[in-house]
Amino acid sequence: MVLRAFPRWLGQVALLLFALTLLLLPSAARADDLAQAGHVLNRIGYGPSPADLAYIQAIGIEAYITEQLDPETIDESDNAALLERQDALFEWLIPTEETRLVGAGAIWRYRKGTSEPSSAWKEIRFDDASWLQGPTGIGYGDGDDETVLSDMRNSYVSVYLRHTFHLTEASLGAIADLILRVDYDDGFKAYLNGTEIARANLPAGEVPHGTTATGSHEAGTPRDFDISAQKNLLRAGENVLAIQAHNRGLTSSDLSMIPELLNRQILPGPTRRVIKGIDELQQLVHIRGVYSRRQLQAVLGEFWENHLTTDYDKLVDYLDELQNSDATDAMSRDQARAEAAQLEYQEYQFFYDNALGNFTDLLLYSATSPTMLVYLDNVLNVRGKANENYAREILELHAFGVDNRYEQADLEELARCFTGWNVCKVAAENAPSFPDSALEPPLRCGVLSEDEVFLDLGAGWKYFKGTEEPSPDTAGEPTLTWTTGAFDDADWLDGATGIGYGDGDDTTVLSDMRNNYLSVYLRRTFTVDNPADFANLILEVA
Repeated sequence: MVLRAFPRWLGQVALLLFALTLLLLPSAARADDLAQAGHVLNRIGYGPSPADLAYIQAIGIEAYITEQLDPETIDESDNAALLERQDALFEWLIPTEETRLVGAGAIWRYRKGTSEPSSAWKEIRFDDASWLQGPTGIGYGDGDDETVLSDMRNSYVSVYLRHTFHLTEASLGAIADLILRVDYDDGFKAYLNGTEIARANLPAGEVPHGTTATGSHEAGTPRDFDISAQKNLLRAGENVLAIQAHNRGLTSSDLSMIPELLNRQILPGPTRRVIKGIDELQQLVHIRGVYSRRQLQAVLGEFWENHLTTDYDKLVDYLDELQNSDATDAMSRDQARAEAAQLEYQEYQFFYDNALGNFTDLLLYSATSPTMLVYLDNVLNVRGKANENYAREILELHAFGVDNRYEQADLEELARCFTGWNVCKVAAENAPSFPDSALEPPLRCGVLSEDEVFLDLGAGWKYFKGTEEPSPDTAGEPTLTWTTGAFDDADWLDGATGIGYGDGDDTTVLSDMRNNYLSVYLRRTFTVDNPADFANLILEVA
């Protein structure tokens, strides 16, 4: 496709270059004019600094502009002010696998802190049968609590929690790093089998039930405590994790406690340098503007980021709503924030690295970027239900410009070009590079794996029409006995899957089901030589 008109942004860039050319017309004698040097720095940078003014006076305006147009010639390896501040915005992500010994939402025993509990309340041997029980989070119920302490305000400032969990010798021996993850408001002290392992906003030693937390802490971002040095407190058999949570004051209305205990294994593979969060990404743009010598590159990197704009919050919501094949959340809200910040950083970094490069590369990267695919709803653009948001933005702003001789038919055809472009997570070693992914998209989404089918479609199924309960108790109430291996299904019918109405996809047809019964029960017996041979077990149902 040939562009027959310049978009508005290209005219602005041309005007900027024209202005730069005008600056070159005065004689070399005026190169030391501070006003002119300041004008250059205001036009192609973030404003004059004493160091930049002195530098322009030393090399001349023409040389400075030539240098800025070729930023690779500007050595920043000794720019400690820039490098130190940039490095502080990143962290190294080590590949790990986490196994929950105690997970969020587990059932805990708890006691309201209206009086002192027994001094043995945190010990394994303590009998907590008389305590209340409920799932975590436990607190005021301000959107993050499953168990609500509706009478806590103006009544008591603490709550005591206990959770008993069992470890086998094998699971105990498999523990690598032991992590206590706590989402809390405002303070707490945690004990493992009677020994203190972590605390926040509470003093050392015994803490009476009426003690208020020494500081405020908002729930919402869990904090990890590495207690690997204390994993010797664990034992095969019964263990207890005990926590006392304290509020900042009687009138406070936001206590919350959501604890988890994790076994963290470090996996093989390279570490990754990632941005710490969206706040750090915003700081990165300003830090480069203030401290980088590559002023024009920093300005244009921010310009392209603004021109091909996306939305972090919308990306977080999209990632947070993703689910695994078993309908569980694919990631926590915190992980969604971290993933979204990294994707936004990768997009901005590409624009920065290619700020003075080819616009085709910028547009192609933007088109294939998950941030843009989500922001302008191309993830919803599927065959038969075209979403025109991204196509319209390409024509109206990103490339052509408003009212630039395109019609509705052009929008519809361009939307068809982007039909099916979506977000796909692949293993790092198989991930295509940008912008090549638009030209050679991955053929398979998800982490690549090798599947072995050991229970396939076909014969061998027993089935029971739901005209009555398949395994009732003596009172005729339903039980799950029919799901056990010992159940005798000899009198059940035999058939091959699919089993159903026979509307083109069923081998065994239930011709009498309509107006007769709503359910059907199926069983299939199979033999497994060694359960340990299965790395992951997937049930696929159509």
